[in-house]
Amino acid sequence: MHLATTHFEPLVAVGLASVIILAMAWYWPRLSRPEMPVTRRRIRRASLLIGLLGLIAATLGFGIIDPDARPMPYFAAWGAASLAIFVVVMLALLDALVSLRMHRTAMTSMRRERAATLGKAIDEAKARRSKESP
Repeated sequence: MHLATTHFEPLVAVGLASVIILAMAWYWPRLSRPEMPVTRRRIRRASLLIGLLGLIAATLGFGIIDPDARPMPYFAAWGAASLAIFVVVMLALLDALVSLRMHRTAMTSMRRERAATLGKAIDEAKARRSKESP
């Protein structure tokens, strides 16, 4: 039974949105783990919040608002959903750039540590050689 001419039954649209919201709620506290860098946590939580707003807008567009009876709210809902998708994609790009920066920093520090270890090993080998040589 349709309440209006929508893309999905309202119960189906709200049901699917509810499952996605539960998944988002499950993921939120996992971002508080100590191994999660603060920058990455902030970006991902912002993505979740914007995604939640986009999900609500898409649910309205898919199953609640009748496009024939109320075209402007329908357009606004899909406009908000589209904007939310764009923002989430931009935040994902920012997250990828942060990940690259973190990786580059980790690699640089690892190279410095290995270079220092190699330098010590070379110095120790030279010291042993000088002791062994007459």
